[in-house]
Amino acid sequence: MRIPATFACLGLLMLPPVALSTTAALADPAATPATITVSGEGTASAPPDMAVLTTGVVSQADDAAAALKANSAAMEALVAAVRGAGIVGADISTSGFSVQPRYTYPGQNNNGGEQQAPKIVGYEVRNAVTIKVRDMKALGPLLDSVVVAGANDVGNLSMTLADTAPLADKARRAAIADARKKAEAYAEAAGVKLGRVLRISEQGAMSPRAFAMPVSPDSAKMMSSVPVEAGELDIRATVDVAWEIVP
Repeated sequence: MRIPATFACLGLLMLPPVALSTTAALADPAATPATITVSGEGTASAPPDMAVLTTGVVSQADDAAAALKANSAAMEALVAAVRGAGIVGADISTSGFSVQPRYTYPGQNNNGGEQQAPKIVGYEVRNAVTIKVRDMKALGPLLDSVVVAGANDVGNLSMTLADTAPLADKARRAAIADARKKAEAYAEAAGVKLGRVLRISEQGAMSPRAFAMPVSPDSAKMMSSVPVEAGELDIRATVDVAWEIVP
């Protein structure tokens, strides 16, 4: 399957913007040259080569110290499992930590009907790490490892590219080729020829948006035994190119 990086709404079909300059430049070489300017688009696709997973542990206890102690022990086991799956330390980073009280909300009292103040009944500690998986084949076993190690808070799993530059350059070359093809068609229809390129401007090279899927502990268990289909990501480039018109 293909996972689009960008989405567009399609309405009326319109020709790409074209600018034709029909001055007396051909008769007077010193004048500003006549030009033809078109927009070109190019797309390049590649399968993701990196996954980004956020996972962690949520612990609850009657007091903050007990919740923190339990959470710290569970996180140590979780990080050890991640390292055991072959993930290096540079690809493991803490992405969230919090200690919050848990409240109970009593109803109205029987005397004046006033709302009673909420009461603290315990504490909750959340600790999460973000993991970069550079070997896509290791993703399934890693999901299994973190769940077995005690992860009970598994966030989104994102598919992306570690380096988008080569794919972006491929999309740019495709965009230039598309612009030339359009310009040659307009030049032929107008009875002129294309000369040298006078200007190239890039409207943008759209990097692939990371494809994210929600992952729960239960679904992580299933994904560990089922191949993860990464699909493909697209990069789109758009350029404006101006050619000199020659007779």
